[in-house]
Amino acid sequence: MKKRVITVLGATGSIGQQAAEVLRLFANEFEVLGLAAGKNTGVLLDQVRMFMPTYVSIDPDQRTPEFIEELRHIHPKCEVLVNPEGLLQMAGDPLNDMV
Repeated sequence: MKKRVITVLGATGSIGQQAAEVLRLFANEFEVLGLAAGKNTGVLLDQVRMFMPTYVSIDPDQRTPEFIEELRHIHPKCEVLVNPEGLLQMAGDPLNDMV
C-alpha cells in the first residue's frame, strides 16, 4: 500500500502534536513531507528525528545558526524554509496528499 504524504502546519502546537502522535502510531501508512512551527524549535527538532521530513518551516527569528546546526546533525538533507512563505511552499507541494 502506498503511503499517504502529509504536511503538518502548526506541528508544535497542541493539535499538531496530537496529529504527530497519530502519524507516529500509523507510520506504515503515512510519510511526513513537511513540518511547520512557530517558535517551539525543541519540539520541532524532536519531530524531525521522528519523521525525517523533506522540509521544515519556522519563524524567521528562530532560524538561528544553533537551530540549523542541530537540524543538520539530525537530518542533513532537510530543507529549512521561513514562514510565511515556507508555509505556502510546503502546503502547495504537489507531492502532498493532505495538509
